[in-house]
Amino acid sequence: MKRHGQTRQWTKFSSNSPKPQTPYPSLKGPDAAEGQKSLFSNIWEHGLVFLPETPPTTEATIEILNTLGPIRHTHYGGFWDFTSEVNPIDTAYTNLSLPLHTDNSYFTEPAGLQLFHLLSHMPSTTESPQPGDFDPSLGGESTFSDGFAAAAALYHIDKKAYETLANTGIVFTAEGSPAGTFRNDLSTRPRGHPVLGHNSTRAHYSPDHLTQIRWNNCDRSALTRFSGHDIMLDWYRAAKLWDELLSSGDFEVEVKLQPGEPVVFDNWRILHGRKKFEGKRRMCGAYIGMDDFKAGAGRLGVL
Repeated sequence: MKRHGQTRQWTKFSSNSPKPQTPYPSLKGPDAAEGQKSLFSNIWEHGLVFLPETPPTTEATIEILNTLGPIRHTHYGGFWDFTSEVNPIDTAYTNLSLPLHTDNSYFTEPAGLQLFHLLSHMPSTTESPQPGDFDPSLGGESTFSDGFAAAAALYHIDKKAYETLANTGIVFTAEGSPAGTFRNDLSTRPRGHPVLGHNSTRAHYSPDHLTQIRWNNCDRSALTRFSGHDIMLDWYRAAKLWDELLSSGDFEVEVKLQPGEPVVFDNWRILHGRKKFEGKRRMCGAYIGMDDFKAGAGRLGVL
């Protein structure tokens, strides 16, 4: 399925410009069907959507998730409700900054959607922060990038680099989980998956046929399966250019998440990251499968 016929690529939006929004109250009541269609349409067109006026509770967050589809369970569990940890199994559970990335790059099929809802963020000296408590001075701004827009720019800057990232499989890995090690190089894809996934043959690698971004440099495994030295050098050159595009700031927006305004984004399209933060921060959310999202979007007439 082509992704670009009904999508709107973006590079920047400021805090003063309108963000893609579907207010939480619109998902309830007699006009709930229209609210649901707005929710799915925003995700499909823009890749992400914010839901203002949401109660800062796990119950309201789960209601949104159930509107999108069944929660996808992984080795992180189903619904997350977490704070930063001393000995985390993943950098997401620290207070460190995170570069732009997609989640589950080490799965053969990464999750389709991801929801984040910041429930509270207060100084470390605060005893028992309550849902809705929020100090905006503590950092932790979220970063987002439209991977389709960045990929289109790469295509026009250096077509060879684009094609290299589209036709060269890469292995990603997640280690240290009690559930075991996860890798995206099963027998059906012994060389892993490309950074830029397409629904077409090699002869038609272009942004018009791009369906998925798979990129997390922190989870990239050792690159030992190239068929030749020149191919390896080509990949490193292309990956360097791609990483420079993402880190340039030209394709990145910074958003201060706050209680009562969760964000949902397309994990196959939108890269996300985070600035370092201080204090006690409580976040909740979950994954939704891409097939479940597309089924719902089709039911509502979005696709």
